[in-house]
Amino acid sequence: MKLELRIGEETKTFTVPFVSGRMLRKTLAISKDMNFSNVTVEVLDELVLFVVDLFKNQFSVDEFYDGIEAHKLLQTVMDCIHQVTGQAAKALEPLSDPNA
Repeated sequence: MKLELRIGEETKTFTVPFVSGRMLRKTLAISKDMNFSNVTVEVLDELVLFVVDLFKNQFSVDEFYDGIEAHKLLQTVMDCIHQVTGQAAKALEPLSDPNA
């Protein structure tokens, strides 16, 4: 998983090679509890903090807010959530295949 942010005058790429089970749990909780159709400032702050945690504090909340284009912010958060939950679902596929 990777994310690009503009920090200062340069664009930096951040990656997460390992997503823990605890982060999957947190992702599922956020997905269940958030109302993505009515995003308030408080909800947005919680979502951004989730992304910072996911990327293991390689950047701060302020660097995320300042480094991402406004029109990409919510989509980036959603992409992060989908990537974490998608990796987990993909790992379960062999378990649900009766022919495996």
